[in-house]
Amino acid sequence: MDDKAVSQHVQDCFVLLAITDEKFLATSRHCVKSSYFGSTVTESLINICYSFYDQFQKPPGDHLHDELTRFLSDKDDDTTELYIAYLQKIQQLNVPNQEYIMSRMNAFIKAREFSEAAIQFTKLAQEGKFDEGEQLMMAALKQGVALDDPGLVYFDNEIPTYIGVEAGRELIGLGIPAFGELVKLKRRQLVCILGGGKGKKSWFCLHLGAIGLHEGLNVLYVTHEMHAEEVEMRYDMMFSGLVSRAAYSRVSFVDRDDTGRITAATTEHVGTVEDIAAVQSGRRAIQRFGGKLVIKKYPMGLCTVGEFERYLDYLEVFMEFIPDIVINDYPDIMELPGSPAEIERNKINICYKHMKRIVDQRNILMLVPSQTNREALEKPYLGKKDFAEDIRKLANCDLIIGLAQSKELVRANCQRVSIIGGRSDEDGFNCLISQNIRIGAVVVDSWFERDDEDNDEDINESQNQNNQS
Repeated sequence: MDDKAVSQHVQDCFVLLAITDEKFLATSRHCVKSSYFGSTVTESLINICYSFYDQFQKPPGDHLHDELTRFLSDKDDDTTELYIAYLQKIQQLNVPNQEYIMSRMNAFIKAREFSEAAIQFTKLAQEGKFDEGEQLMMAALKQGVALDDPGLVYFDNEIPTYIGVEAGRELIGLGIPAFGELVKLKRRQLVCILGGGKGKKSWFCLHLGAIGLHEGLNVLYVTHEMHAEEVEMRYDMMFSGLVSRAAYSRVSFVDRDDTGRITAATTEHVGTVEDIAAVQSGRRAIQRFGGKLVIKKYPMGLCTVGEFERYLDYLEVFMEFIPDIVINDYPDIMELPGSPAEIERNKINICYKHMKRIVDQRNILMLVPSQTNREALEKPYLGKKDFAEDIRKLANCDLIIGLAQSKELVRANCQRVSIIGGRSDEDGFNCLISQNIRIGAVVVDSWFERDDEDNDEDINESQNQNNQS
């Protein structure tokens, strides 16, 4: 993080926690100076919280109104309105993640204190006061908030920490009705989407990102392969039910029952993404849920792990955008860490470990597509041995979702989705989904498979319907 700035969003969250949370205020009172904050308003509010805590050993909470009234008694109307507007703004914030906010402030404090101490140390060294300079630098190194995690003290928790959506970190499901509540994707998970080349891995990531936007979450899509405009267009297709160009405007639609059997089939003409009014209507419909979408393109092989983290910091500090879901499409084609002599699979392993670290540190969900090996390209089912390059991805990821498409499934516009491996979720189960990629529909219907003979009949029927259209 830049040692000269901490994002306004982090500052706002800090003020909100200082007003409302006793443990947070007690931790930060003697470590975080009010002068660290970037405006007179935030600095003054922090001082009010600190003064109240010094007197009553608790945050001001509902008493902030009285304290602020006294503080503003000699201020003009413009200043008063400025404080009122700021408080109204921070009251609209979601409950901040304390650990994340404190860690970001802590990094800023350490950088700032060390930088200032280094200037003073230079002067002391020039004067020959080395002992005094050493003490100064040692003190600077100890600045910041003690963030040591004592661990989970088991018997202190009357209610288990994993109970509830917020505690369990659950964000989104897979959007596959057949799976229902079997699988939930969570914060601090690195989820691998495994599939063959051109196996719709990116489409599936786009699908999960769309679910996140429907839930009002912030989504960041980092692409090292597709152009940003392609990602944008695919989302417009998904949100508006449009095709990419007029040549594809004749679209087949198939209805199925709960077992996957086709009950009806029609063909319709569909508009294209050149219909700006339809695109804008689709965007407005998604925007009303409150989430934001940012798409970032890196040339293949150019983005390092350090650049990836720098960009996340940039979004936070300058755009006040903190993603809930990050889609990194995909790590294998980043500029991989390690020495030039390091073999490729070891570099990939190191990269995945960094992605998992970022997920844990930033309290986010990250989705990463990954290729299967050549032998698995047309397999009807994917398994743990089907990773290309480095099977250690299996150990580094919290959940692996396999996307299998044999030639028959491709012709039927179907795909088999398998839960291959997970740390906490049950794995080893799968279902079939039907798709209509021409309009960006990654999951149209889903069903668990019956015996192979009945299933083959349905797939053949799907092929026939597609061929007729």
